[in-house]
Amino acid sequence: MTTKQNTIVLPKTTSTCYLTGMTALNIPAPEGTTGDWHFEESFWGRENIRPKIFVAGEGRDLNTNAIWGALGIYDCSSILRAKGITIATEERVYAANHCRAVLDMLYNALQHKEYPYHITVDDWLDVDSELKRFFENIPVLNNFLEDDEKIILNSWVGTQ
Repeated sequence: MTTKQNTIVLPKTTSTCYLTGMTALNIPAPEGTTGDWHFEESFWGRENIRPKIFVAGEGRDLNTNAIWGALGIYDCSSILRAKGITIATEERVYAANHCRAVLDMLYNALQHKEYPYHITVDDWLDVDSELKRFFENIPVLNNFLEDDEKIILNSWVGTQ
């Protein structure tokens, strides 16, 4: 995959192995969430620093498919093409919408027993329905967390 600026090699994705985290948060999502303002940096990098493309799902260290299934996973190929990333016509690139990307980031932090200081939900979820969907999915996490992780989660939710 190439662009005017340089070559971008995106990992192969599927509906069960998809772009997430900050990578996905920099893609305008179909629900109307606008995306962070670091799109070019997220995909092309800056200066001599190559971007880190975040992928989750089957075969990856972070896999939340057992928690949320296909929630928020979509084909973002046309959006990436419109942003200047060359993707073969028959190729599909899948990403988490912003709600799922933030849920993935939250779960990842909790699994590492880390307080998610880096996550402020309304920084990325600027559509009320997506903010609501995010908080509706928080209780689902309790079935997948240890007691100390639940304490961190409850403390964090209180700050949001």
